[in-house]
Amino acid sequence: MDESLEGVAGPDQAVDAAGAGDEPRGLERWLPVRWEVGAYLSLLAVALAMRLWDLGSRAMHHDESMHALFSFFLSQGRAYEHNPLLHGPFQFHANALTFFLLGDSDVTARLLSVLFGTALVGLPWFLRGHLGRTGALVTSLLLAFSPTMLYFSRFARNDILMAVWVLGIVIALWRYLDHGRHRDLYVLSALLALAFATKETIYLSVTVFGAFLLLVSVPWRRRRRGLGRDAPFDPSTALRAGAAQDRPSDPPEDPGQALLTTGLVEAEEAEPSGAVRTALRPYGPTAVLGLMRARLVQSRSLVLLLLLVTLSLPLGSALVGAAQGLFGLELVNSDFTVGRVGLPVGATATGVAVAVTGLAFLVAAAAGVAWDWRRWLVCAGIFYGIWTFLYTSVFTNGFGVWTGLWQGLGYWLAQQGVARGGQPWFYYIITGWTYEFLPLVAGLAGMAWYSFRGDRFTRFLIFWALGTFFLFTLAAEKMPWLLVHLTLPMVLLAGRSLGSLLEWMPWRRLAGAGPLMGVALVPLFLLLAYRLLFFEPGTGSFLGFLRLWGWFLVVFGVLLLILYLTTRRGWRQGLSLVAMGVTAVLLVLTVRAGLMVTYAHGDVPTEMLVYTQTSPEVAAIARDLGRIAESTGRGQELPIAVDGQDGFGWPWYWYLRDYTSVSYQSYSDGDAPAATDRSVVIVNANNDPRLRDGLAEEYVQVKRFAHRWWFPETYRSFTPGVVLGALVDRDDWRKVMDYWLFREFETPLGSADAYLYYSKDLATASTVR
Repeated sequence: MDESLEGVAGPDQAVDAAGAGDEPRGLERWLPVRWEVGAYLSLLAVALAMRLWDLGSRAMHHDESMHALFSFFLSQGRAYEHNPLLHGPFQFHANALTFFLLGDSDVTARLLSVLFGTALVGLPWFLRGHLGRTGALVTSLLLAFSPTMLYFSRFARNDILMAVWVLGIVIALWRYLDHGRHRDLYVLSALLALAFATKETIYLSVTVFGAFLLLVSVPWRRRRRGLGRDAPFDPSTALRAGAAQDRPSDPPEDPGQALLTTGLVEAEEAEPSGAVRTALRPYGPTAVLGLMRARLVQSRSLVLLLLLVTLSLPLGSALVGAAQGLFGLELVNSDFTVGRVGLPVGATATGVAVAVTGLAFLVAAAAGVAWDWRRWLVCAGIFYGIWTFLYTSVFTNGFGVWTGLWQGLGYWLAQQGVARGGQPWFYYIITGWTYEFLPLVAGLAGMAWYSFRGDRFTRFLIFWALGTFFLFTLAAEKMPWLLVHLTLPMVLLAGRSLGSLLEWMPWRRLAGAGPLMGVALVPLFLLLAYRLLFFEPGTGSFLGFLRLWGWFLVVFGVLLLILYLTTRRGWRQGLSLVAMGVTAVLLVLTVRAGLMVTYAHGDVPTEMLVYTQTSPEVAAIARDLGRIAESTGRGQELPIAVDGQDGFGWPWYWYLRDYTSVSYQSYSDGDAPAATDRSVVIVNANNDPRLRDGLAEEYVQVKRFAHRWWFPETYRSFTPGVVLGALVDRDDWRKVMDYWLFREFETPLGSADAYLYYSKDLATASTVR
């Protein structure tokens, strides 16, 4: 064993060892475990209540209606087949079970997201050893009130489900790195299977995690003694020490492996000694295999890397389709008129795809067996058992194995050229600052600090946050719900940073002292500074000039008072107190932003997070149709026609799922339905001029309504010149702050409208105004 690393704790171990016998600091003093459990339970109760409150009032989004409808069909016993357009099968099976148990409605369609969003709030408990007790609780608090997490915890999409799976994978990874228990590998395998069966974003997450594990597994040559909590950051030293600490307690399983394990570190740094070379000769190829296994036994990070790669490799086979032009084959179809998007076209291409996938399975199995055939087969059995169960729709659709293996990734490779949404590269910067400003500010501050003084876990958080931002920015499709994936690592980094700051503060000495009064003045200073920024003294007015200087002196005086009060016990403590005051203000604004986007503007796209959304008028019309159907005695037989032009059938397919006489056809040809055939007609506004005269005799035009509307994306025109000009333009500052604080802007919302017609005999029963 290399003496320079023997007995030296890795970064995480050094922190744990240093804190094991110390007196509790900060909040740890007055937060015994029983109260800590109570705090988590209270936070979970609040999170659940926030996610359930008025859950069914928001109109069903286009995507929500698709996920809900196919889940409803599955709950009714109708066949379901995996389609990567709607992502993985887990959500549909789980929603179908919910509908079967609790009935189908807008509320139950979103209930799965509610439960997962609430569970996400509690998961930091399992990372208390790395986040710190206070940091884990702060992380849970941020997850509970995060506008992004709150909004999409009430939204029937699978991104909040992925947040739970991915954070669970992170927990399993670090529990194995800490303890080396095999059960954590089995949990990891199950979570990885569920993630692959939920959404294709797992490919990006696995890439980030795999890259980090590879980085910490590399046997860096530079070494240093005494790596501890306060050592300056040296990547090679930190990663090398981390790899050396990665040793499970399990003894090697065969003599060759035992022989090689004892001299492994020297073998990595130089040629084997004569004794080792002599010992290797009788084994031949077996010795080489033993050397590989010995390296894996010694490094937990390598075990995790091997497991991630071998389980994921066959599912990533379609990645060769990115270079299909070199082969002259259509391995990943991008034309829906030719066949299923994402699948190979033609017998030759299909044969190549099958061969590539089979080879990937063989390579993965060989590597897993070389490591430990018993454990790998258990992990692979768990992974592919869950994966196959879901992709075959409980073994009723064998073709789902092929769509899951190839089309899942192939479809989204084909979509890179489409770039749905067409958002600029800085899209996540704008949306992130609009909603997740607290994790951004605290996370970036922590990123700067932990890059030099952090442990291996904090550097993992940095790597995860930066890697996720890079990959999701690189991906062609950018959508607001994908902000969930970027927010998650930043929240953990912010929680760790704020938790460390709270634990460092000497609260007992500060109790009742002047510094806390200085913290209380921080909100007042920010409010006064905001008023000063937009103060209008008036042109040529001496009184206005005096008022301006009066405002300036007041703001400057409050700032001086804050600094005087907070720095009486030292500048470091004073600046930390000011930072906590700013954090408290940002937390209040975060809660306010979450309440606005979730409850006030849930289906009104004045919010960037809402993006494009079904108008609330659609839900109101659907409710009115239900009342008319009941009052007229027609019930579910009420005949309805919906113009299917431009995808207007959604979300009506969901809202009208129980009606037995509904037609969805395009009326672009101008042929109007007769009142004897349809009592209700919903017409795309673009087609209405062609039908209006034909409908006038038998129908009453009830109203024009916004079927679908969207946020006006004025930020698309941003250029470096525009941004630099806005920095010195007070009017632009005012516009930015008006939107950031109040969601006020001048550009009208975009919309695709429709007209509602009732037959004359039905019009009197309408309650829609």
